[in-house]
Amino acid sequence: MCKSPPVTHTTAVMALPVTTRALADHRRRAWRWIMTGCAAAVIGLALRPAADDARIGWLSHVAVVCVGSAPVALAVGVAALANSHRMRRTLSAFPWASSSGGYARPTGYSCDEYPFASSHEGAASNPLLGRTFDWCQISTLTSRTGPGWSACMIPAEENTAAGRDDLRVFYNENRVLEDDAFYVWIVQ
Repeated sequence: MCKSPPVTHTTAVMALPVTTRALADHRRRAWRWIMTGCAAAVIGLALRPAADDARIGWLSHVAVVCVGSAPVALAVGVAALANSHRMRRTLSAFPWASSSGGYARPTGYSCDEYPFASSHEGAASNPLLGRTFDWCQISTLTSRTGPGWSACMIPAEENTAAGRDDLRVFYNENRVLEDDAFYVWIVQ
């Protein structure tokens, strides 16, 4: 999908149900970690004396694991809860631009770009350097030459399949990570 869409309207992202639902889920998961940590501590502290008195070695080890893992679960939960508060503050602070997700497209088509949208050289890197061709059905870009990225409308099924079946597989099989350099060599 081309990353240089025309803005259609500006809204508070917290007004969107999907955002508030996602933040609520994040906060709920954070509390689950906190409750798991508390429960592990209570169980461990309760089991240890009973296991020692009854001389049940394995139960004593379980109690030690519970007490030992409790601070980790608590730390994860507290950090996630703090992150949830930070996300809510950030998302509430500014209006966010919302769009249809790209250039106007004919039914059944989606915007394909090269270099790939997932690379640092894609359209998001410099929206002013876009170009296209007459047959690509994108009237807001020119057919200039020189450095930059290219965009064209192609059948949506082909575009989705190329990203899912080809590009993702390439990234995974070659272990391409963020900021890794790679070359594209077209072979027939």
